[in-house]
Amino acid sequence: MGIALSPIIHEVGSLLAFSLWPAKAKFRHIRHFRNPAADRLLCMAGTIHNAHFTSRQFPISDLAGLINGFAPDCLLLEMRERYLARGWLADGPADMAYCAHLAVTKGIPIRGIDAWHDHHVEREDRMFRNTLAAMERPGGQRFLLLTGYSHIHELAIRLPGAEYSQIPVSEDAVRRMMGGGASTRVPAGLPDSLRQAAGRAELGETPFSRAWARSRRRLADKLEAGAIRMAGASAS
Repeated sequence: MGIALSPIIHEVGSLLAFSLWPAKAKFRHIRHFRNPAADRLLCMAGTIHNAHFTSRQFPISDLAGLINGFAPDCLLLEMRERYLARGWLADGPADMAYCAHLAVTKGIPIRGIDAWHDHHVEREDRMFRNTLAAMERPGGQRFLLLTGYSHIHELAIRLPGAEYSQIPVSEDAVRRMMGGGASTRVPAGLPDSLRQAAGRAELGETPFSRAWARSRRRLADKLEAGAIRMAGASAS
């Protein structure tokens, strides 16, 4: 019973933190790990998906700041690798689509770690295995992983078993990264990609619902009209 309740307790705690104190919660859901033997550095940051486009305290520009400030060799995203391999950069959470397009403009390789499964523990195990596999591929030693905040704890408790140790990073250092001159412009191609992803969902090529497709079309329209909050209060 305790094992089954543990992930629920952590997820509810994170939900409350982001609902009540998002300006603090975002820093508490950023973890740094190092594998000395493999000389790899991993920064993981928990995100709030669509809410980044309306939040004043955790706007999408904070994620852009992390990408700029951490300067990863490779960006790991909560997206399916097989979709990314086809060039489908918006078939997943909206914040992941934004970050994927931003990475493309910067020439940063992207790898997907998502692996949907109805059973919570099995999904987290698969995402963990995908994360390790993505970092073991040639092409970098410095990784930034962006995923919904509920996955951060689950990944963090599994990493020590793969010889990764958590290392302290101050809140001030993360704040400087988030505010480090990140662009608030819409990445090139993002609105069109969102509409194409909506079309694939409507045709049944991906498992997303029609409601999901409608939300992507609305977001694309708002991004083009400049009606989306790309930045909010300072990263404090």
